[in-house]
Amino acid sequence: ALLLSRKNPFGDIKSDGTVQTALENLGLGEAAKLPAISGSLSSSGWIKIPVIEGESFIIQWGRIGPSDSKTGVATGSYPIAFPNSAFMAFIAEKTAVSTGPIGINSWGVSELTKTELKAICAARTISTSAATETGDFLVLGY
Repeated sequence: ALLLSRKNPFGDIKSDGTVQTALENLGLGEAAKLPAISGSLSSSGWIKIPVIEGESFIIQWGRIGPSDSKTGVATGSYPIAFPNSAFMAFIAEKTAVSTGPIGINSWGVSELTKTELKAICAARTISTSAATETGDFLVLGY
């Protein structure tokens, strides 16, 4: 019977030239050849998840704004550029209400590029215009 040494079982598999067979037996398939998940966890960060050889699903987050007081337009830059495309974004209001009537801001994404997003913030209350608002974004891409 063929036995693996207890000191270096993976070395035995490699020296026997049976790595491919061992991977097939483990049922890992092509996933075993993908790089590890990478990222940067901070207030403006990202996570890169390899899905197929050479392609990764990327999740990024950060701050957008402040918005222009007249137009409501704000820009947020991603921590890293998407190699191919950004395809979906979400924005949550960040500006704290300290005085006056409390209202709700509405953000709409107007442009997604490989390096930044632009969005428009609607008024917070009936007594203000677009104001200068900030938000937190979450962007998905690859």
